Amino acid sequence: MIVDLKLDSTTWDLSVVDYDLVLVAGVERIKQQILIRLRTFRGECALDTDFGFPWLTDVFKKNPDYATIEALMKAEVLAVPGVTEITAFSSSVNKSTRVWTISLTASCSEGIIVITDQQI
Repeated sequence: MIVDLKLDSTTWDLSVVDYDLVLVAGVERIKQQILIRLRTFRGECALDTDFGFPWLTDVFKKNPDYATIEALMKAEVLAVPGVTEITAFSSSVNKSTRVWTISLTASCSEGIIVITDQQI
């Protein structure tokens, strides 16, 4: 079983309980990996400059193509190890705050992932 360090869903800091780091596995680990990929700017990680979402090149520009951005988001979700298919996906953007909100349901090797109204 693959495990990862759990990140707090509100602050995105490492989760600590009684001075111990919390581990996450299964569907929750894959869900966390999806959100990490979408929240990381491509090129931000020095060890893998191809990791992350192309926010700077494809989203934060004049007159972005929202259909293309949604397709890129789906491709990024499918690039997460363990995700086999996306069965439902919706997204919206608040143009004044530039906050994307996504909801998705995906199948993975560990079960079904459901992400509801998650701000990216």
